[in-house]
Amino acid sequence: MLTYDQEYFDNVEKDAYAFRQWKDGRLNYVIDIGAAQGWFALFARLRQPDAIIYALEPRKKEYDQLEKNIGSLPGVFLDRLTLGNGNEVEVIQNRIPELIKTLQFTQLINKYNIDLDNNIFIKINCFGLEKFLMGDKEAEELLKKSNAVSLKAYFPSSFRFSEEKASQPPWGAYEHWIRYVFGQTHNITYANSRKEGGFGIYQMVKK
Repeated sequence: MLTYDQEYFDNVEKDAYAFRQWKDGRLNYVIDIGAAQGWFALFARLRQPDAIIYALEPRKKEYDQLEKNIGSLPGVFLDRLTLGNGNEVEVIQNRIPELIKTLQFTQLINKYNIDLDNNIFIKINCFGLEKFLMGDKEAEELLKKSNAVSLKAYFPSSFRFSEEKASQPPWGAYEHWIRYVFGQTHNITYANSRKEGGFGIYQMVKK
């Protein structure tokens, strides 16, 4: 059962990924990388009833809940994996380690046979694994074809040390990479930033 929690507030009420601007029928595909319990995917289904939606969530507990919440919705396809470097990665939740499956962005697109010449919205929230997009030239070229990419970047906090984020690129590296990759093809907005928390959302919309 979907609960009205922070995920609901961020994805629907706050519209942190700037999805509300897309009118009905404008999109052919929505790719939700880091679907959690399904609020964004449900929001996308309601606003884009004809779009095909891929909702990806690697963590078992969250995936099981995702399946219960939106697994029966038409045109919504679930998968228990996330974006990364193509290897299994250990994550720790509530002090419990879990191995999760990742695919490179190019592998994701090929797995679902998505034609990026269609109208596509990509939401990325994979808790730091987005760093593997940086320097991946093939992924960068594919991302630039998308109508919109909303990416939550995770970087070391400017106020307090976090061992979990210590290996993340600094905010400045994300800023440079985003401007370099998308600057000529997309309008870029940086929003919902919490440098003390070590995250912010880049919203890229094709010009």
